[in-house]
Formats: sequence, C-alpha cells, structure tokens
Amino acid sequence: MRRSVTCIVLITLLYSQCAPRSYGGYKRIDVPIVITDVIGEIVDAEERSKYDIFKGIDDFEQARFYAIEEGGLCAEIQTAHHTMVSVIREPQMRTMLKQYIEEYEWIQTAKELFERKYDIVDYDMLGFPITRSEVSRFSNLLMNCGCILASAGTVAGIFWLAALGVLWSSIFSPDWEEEEERAENLLVIGAGAGLLAGVLAGLLTGAFDKNKGVNIIRESRMPRVVR
Repeated sequence: MRRSVTCIVLITLLYSQCAPRSYGGYKRIDVPIVITDVIGEIVDAEERSKYDIFKGIDDFEQARFYAIEEGGLCAEIQTAHHTMVSVIREPQMRTMLKQYIEEYEWIQTAKELFERKYDIVDYDMLGFPITRSEVSRFSNLLMNCGCILASAGTVAGIFWLAALGVLWSSIFSPDWEEEEERAENLLVIGAGAGLLAGVLAGLLTGAFDKNKGVNIIRESRMPRVVR
C-alpha cells in the first residue's frame, strides 16, 4: 500500500511540474490603457504612420490597447469596415512600447541598443517586437506537453502491465499477498519510467527550432476580425 501511495505522489508531482499554461486563451481587462501620454488612449492614423506600427492594416482608422490578465496587451484595431483584435502575450510589451514611442528619434539611430536591452529577436506583421523570452516560454510549453504525454503513456502502460500480471497470477498462482506486492512494485517502476520518459521527451523537444517558434508567435498575433 505504501508503494501505491508513493506512486500516486510521484505522478501528482510530475503533473504539477509539467502541466502547461494555455497559450491560446486570454482574459482582457475592458478598460483602455494609455501606453504613453505622447499618443494618449487612441492611436490615430497619423501616429500609426509616424511610429511605423500597425503595419499591413488596410483602411486603418484607430487603435486602442487593453491589458490582459495573463500579462501582455490586446490591441483593438478599427478599420473602415471591421474591428480587429491582436493579442500580444509578451509581459514587457507595454514598457517596450512606451520607450519606443517616447524615444522614437533616438531609437532610430540606436535600434541595436534598444533590441539588445529587451533581447528582441524579430518583429510581428504589425511591427511589434518578439523577444527571446517569449519564444522560450512557447518552447517550454511544447516541452511540457511532450513531458505529460510521454509520462502519462508510460505510466498507463505499466498500470495495464500490472493488471495483466495480477490476472495471470490469480489464475496460476493464488498467493494474493505475493501478487499484490508484485503489482505495487510494477506501479512504482511505472512512475519512475514515466518520469524518465518525460525528461527524455523534454530534452528532445528542447531542440525545438527557435525560428519556427517566432513564426508561430507571429501567426498568433495576426489580427482577427471580431465584428
């Protein structure tokens, strides 16, 4: 029995360490925020052109920024025909945008210093930066998913092995105490094997292509029409 409890504790700890946070869902705080007093609450067409943001949006009229509970910003973009939303999950984005706008002239002459300060590796289609830390968080999400799948699959397989072992022994060897001990040993081995498989899966997924991560983040930020 004590071995069974140990097995359950190991599985619980493994899941708590590997459980990924959702990259898709978000909760917007429905009060517009002011990134900086230089532009105020609303980014108009003139400011968009001056600061070279919200690129690639046809018939752009204005945009507002909202905070999201998970950290980051939600940009609501109004065009002549639609309202679109782009979600940026980079917690530093508000700080970066504030400095980018307030020190725009200087940054144009020292962009490399600005990018180095925030560890910027690329930009999305709207012109907003993508940082190495966001790419790393996305990569960790994939590693966590691989860890859970590998561990769960291995542990489930050992559970089945233990059940089949008990069934087989109950037919050919009616020594229940001995078979219970054997089943509990298999469960503990299963938990250990699951942990090992999860670590291996995480290491393999660690070779995740960073360029692919940037592309996926860029796609996730693409504005979508909401009305």
